[in-house]
Amino acid sequence: MTETATYTPRLKERYNSELREQLKRDLGLKNIME
Repeated sequence: MTETATYTPRLKERYNSELREQLKRDLGLKNIME
């Protein structure tokens, strides 16, 4: 079996921790789903 349940790719981890909030702020979005 693979260990996909615990492994998170580095780029996805960075996106979730840093880039998502920065993009939301730069684009002036109220909600990330806009």
